Amino acid sequence: MNRPEIRRAYDSVAPDSAARERMLDNILSAVSAEQPDGRRAGGNTKVLRRALCLAAVIALLLAFGITAYASGWFGLRDAVIGRFVVNNGIDKDYYTQFISLQGYSDSPEFKALCEWQSFLESYDSDGSILSSIGNSSTEYDEKYRCYSCYTREMADEIDRICEKYSLSLITGTEFFESEKGFFEAAGVGQVCVRRGDGYVNDFFPGYVHDDGSFHFEGQATFTGNGAAWPYPISYQFDRSMKGSFSSTVLNIGDAADYEEWVYTTKNGVELTLAQSDWKELILVEREDSFVVVNLFDVSVGDVVYGELHKSHEDLEAFAELFDFSVIS
Repeated sequence: MNRPEIRRAYDSVAPDSAARERMLDNILSAVSAEQPDGRRAGGNTKVLRRALCLAAVIALLLAFGITAYASGWFGLRDAVIGRFVVNNGIDKDYYTQFISLQGYSDSPEFKALCEWQSFLESYDSDGSILSSIGNSSTEYDEKYRCYSCYTREMADEIDRICEKYSLSLITGTEFFESEKGFFEAAGVGQVCVRRGDGYVNDFFPGYVHDDGSFHFEGQATFTGNGAAWPYPISYQFDRSMKGSFSSTVLNIGDAADYEEWVYTTKNGVELTLAQSDWKELILVEREDSFVVVNLFDVSVGDVVYGELHKSHEDLEAFAELFDFSVIS
């Protein structure tokens, strides 16, 4: 069972007040039904205890389901790895949240990333070790090239994390200029169609890791008279393979600022759409990988922060520009 399915299951145990009343009536009726002479349940300790246990279990399930739904445990918030201080060198430091691009919080990939981020927060915090190395190459450049590793301590921590969570290192990266070569190396079908009815999706090939993880960028434009969006939408598309250790994170600001909903594409793939005033995301969990599409389209042309805000239908139309079914 994947996370959208789990989320639907929990949605189904978040009843309204009328449903709760019906459940209570059913519990009381069940108690009465076990009393053949119509006596009250209080006269039978065993039956009363059974009824109270049933009521307690149902209440616990309902409370857990409602809390899970309200807290967003099965969506964007379940990918948040923590709050971090950011220093942009201009304004004062501020706190922001990052999400994993590797999976949700119950996955080994997520847990491994959290441990690595925790290590980085306390290691070489003043940058003195890195400054002493400068631009010089190190013995760790080849094996740990995807992890910005420059000391023995960092290499040992990466190895420890990989062993603990049974994950493999990402060691090779290939860059592409052709669309065909890119998707062939990634081992997937045509993820995005360049042109369709009322849209143009410009694809800019990126890189493919040796495990099949990949990154590309693009820009989509709705061209019809009934265009869903009036200016180009730039985006990044990341696929991370399960079973590999990746250290990539994404700054999302504050997860509490996002509205989330589950959407099923026309070809039957369920995904999570998340939207705030400054960023929009698509999260898709597949059998072998985890996909995140990051939209960053404000400040394009004359558009300024907060001037335009997509509707649910707009963001869903954008999601339809990709065929997630070809990604395992």
